[in-house]
Amino acid sequence: MSDTSLSSAIDDYISARRSGRLEKLEKEAEKQRNALQGEAAALALWEAENRELLALEAERYHPANWLDDAARRARQISLVTHAPKYTHSDAKGTGVMVTQADSQSDYLATSSLRDARIDVVGNAAALDVANLLLLETEGERLVDWLARGDSAPLQPFARDEAQLSEWLEGFGMALQSREPGSHKLAKQLYFPVGDDQYHLLGPLFSSSLTQALHERIDKARFSEEAKAARKARREGAYSATATMEFPQLAVQSFGGTKPQNVSLLNSGRRGRAYLLNCRPPRWRQQQKAPGKDADFWRQYGWRVSYPLKQLKRYLLSVVDKDSTLAIRQHRAELVAELVAELHQFAAVLKMQTVGWSAKTELSEPFCHWLDPDNPEPEAMAARERNDWQDEIGEHFARWLNRQLQHEQLQMKDVEYHVWRKIVTRELRLLKEDLEVLA
Repeated sequence: MSDTSLSSAIDDYISARRSGRLEKLEKEAEKQRNALQGEAAALALWEAENRELLALEAERYHPANWLDDAARRARQISLVTHAPKYTHSDAKGTGVMVTQADSQSDYLATSSLRDARIDVVGNAAALDVANLLLLETEGERLVDWLARGDSAPLQPFARDEAQLSEWLEGFGMALQSREPGSHKLAKQLYFPVGDDQYHLLGPLFSSSLTQALHERIDKARFSEEAKAARKARREGAYSATATMEFPQLAVQSFGGTKPQNVSLLNSGRRGRAYLLNCRPPRWRQQQKAPGKDADFWRQYGWRVSYPLKQLKRYLLSVVDKDSTLAIRQHRAELVAELVAELHQFAAVLKMQTVGWSAKTELSEPFCHWLDPDNPEPEAMAARERNDWQDEIGEHFARWLNRQLQHEQLQMKDVEYHVWRKIVTRELRLLKEDLEVLA
């Protein structure tokens, strides 16, 4: 742990703020100069005042002077893990800092985080002080040094020991626990503990836990490694990085146009907090075996209603366009999704009791396909003829043409033969694979 490297980070931080402030003043000065062109006396007077202003600002951002001001303003902020303004932006209650770690807990909570990010609440105008306290080098933050009562990183900037002591005391105000307090706009729960006796519980939003979740999801969605992994998956290539998906991910916003008024971490997230889908699983009725060919297509149609709508919508959107490679490839991808679900549905039905198709009115091709282990001699002999795949392909092609029929879409023999060949080829390949595995 080096206090000199942290001192350098502090110096760079103050210098960056000084440069930003002077650049802003210079832009404003340039506008004023343009406005005073042609008025020599007024321009000369203004230039003198501007030089004096710049000198004052430069002196204000001298490290010792800036740290004096920052130490005085530190009492306006608090370091917390749980902040009150997530419940309501005008809530005046106090936040809480959870420092005790419990990595063995069975529950996901702030205490189970190995390195919880510290949040800052209070006067948004003093967030520059918060960023100073959270400066980090070699795994140590300035706030960690100050919590130990060690002011070594600030030593190079102090004029004397008295000034250094004032800084340590001033910045220490941000570390002190405030007297617990709630507010009428905060969540409150009166918990009975005896006759007319209550504990007032104040549930607080864990900004640190939200930050950990936000960082992990953003990394899984937007990091360069994740982008490369998803590209490899689309192209059918290998990637050492696993892709992670978050279905039905929701976003909750805090603070409106001024997320900094809620907390520092909320400002860094631009007021966004991810919400994972925690709905209970939906009961799915046990699959009922189809009694007829029409029953099969009706049940299959329910399973693919969404991708089927996508395909139809896409075909209508390109009906007046010339056929291009991109259009054909996207159409093929959408049809492939339907075919994949066809195989999946068939796999579900194959889990029925062997010989179940004998009690139905399914046609021979469907019986061979959906009840492949039927031991009846007639079924085995017909299955060996190896022509049932063509008939299933024809059934699928007719069904899909009917589903896509529209006044602007004329599904004819060309499309029919395309759909039929896709399914027939897939079924034959699947049958060959299963024979090899057997």
